Amino acid sequence: MLLLRYCHTTRLNQLARGTCPETLAQAATIHDKQTKSTFSCLLGNVDITGNMWKQATLPVRLGGFELVQSKADQLIETGSNRDAARLRSIRGKGAGAWLDSIPSSEKFALSSGNFVLAASLRLGLPLSLPPWATKCECGKSLDVEGYHLLTCKMGGGSVWSHNSVVLCWSECMSSLQCRHQIEPKDRYTTSNNRADIVVFDSTCGGNVELDVALAHPWSQDILRSAATTDGAAARRREDIKHNKYSQEQLPGGYTPTLIPLVFEHFGGWGEEASTFLNKLSKLYRDEEGRNNPSDFKTHWRRRLSVQLQRCNASVLARKMIRVTYGQNTDQSLDVVQLSIQ
Repeated sequence: MLLLRYCHTTRLNQLARGTCPETLAQAATIHDKQTKSTFSCLLGNVDITGNMWKQATLPVRLGGFELVQSKADQLIETGSNRDAARLRSIRGKGAGAWLDSIPSSEKFALSSGNFVLAASLRLGLPLSLPPWATKCECGKSLDVEGYHLLTCKMGGGSVWSHNSVVLCWSECMSSLQCRHQIEPKDRYTTSNNRADIVVFDSTCGGNVELDVALAHPWSQDILRSAATTDGAAARRREDIKHNKYSQEQLPGGYTPTLIPLVFEHFGGWGEEASTFLNKLSKLYRDEEGRNNPSDFKTHWRRRLSVQLQRCNASVLARKMIRVTYGQNTDQSLDVVQLSIQ
């Protein structure tokens, strides 16, 4: 995918700057066909047509894969509420950072199967579920877009995803030697609730509660707003977290200072998560002691973005196997062909 975006696509763009359109027309047509067929091959030879191909041609910041050029607003205006909510989420701040991540280490790489599933979610491609797999193990109906499989609490997938993102934030703060603790017990006098991370280091804010959450724009209570407003699902979850912790008290009668770190399943960041990363970036110093906030932000946006997509894909893969082969299947993720229709 990186070679397709950074080498194949840009090569014709460079030619177009100095060649008259008439001379380049035939080559451009061939180039577009090659781009489309290669992209299809990367996703398991799926047939990508209509709005899905138009979306793939958009810049990453507008929800695409930056292959050629198209218009984002037309897709949002002509799609269903689910399509509009998905497109608004994937064009959110940081949502496409995983596509720009160079797989220099395991933490910045996706397996081929995970890439296909993550790309399918981004494009709205249907998952390949067998005809008999119509019910989740919880008893509710399945949808081919993967919404229920991602959000169902049975099987532990949502908890695993949440905890993985928490550990990634912890790693981020540890890289700055920022003193913090994951889920400290008996912190509140009013309940047994535990924040995901409590920051004790004054350079990072001091005694700040961080609570991680994953929000899906297709949830029934937010879908309509998510279809018309960018980041609506993340803001809704931020409000819920603030209301929850406003009732808590620390010893001495103090109210905890909360920062919700919210991500939408399609990749968009909540505003408060972005602001917190910006704050951390100001503390970063490179090996020569220089402050390079942009390097820090780019590194951790990509790291967190890759982790989120890995979580999405892994949860989908495991649950697809369970609903296909049964809850006690011995089928391995390595030998089951996970593809899309």
